[in-house]
Amino acid sequence: MKSVRWLAVPFDPFDPESRLEHFLRHGHEFGADSAEEYEAMADKFWHRPVIPPLHECTRGNGAKCRYDRETDEYSVMTTRGL
Repeated sequence: MKSVRWLAVPFDPFDPESRLEHFLRHGHEFGADSAEEYEAMADKFWHRPVIPPLHECTRGNGAKCRYDRETDEYSVMTTRGL
């Protein structure tokens, strides 16, 4: 079984510490060299059309989840868009 790679969602521009924290935890999994590059990867992931192998569902709290079956990338976006 492959392990799922976590991809953070676009970050709150007013909270650069949050972006840096996510980058430090997961940036190396994607080869990102900076928090800005990692954020750009998340933006690209969320702007892709939802067609296989990309799947999307909505949680009971309204958060959207995306999973790419080919790359094992997973991301969640809250109802606030973060």
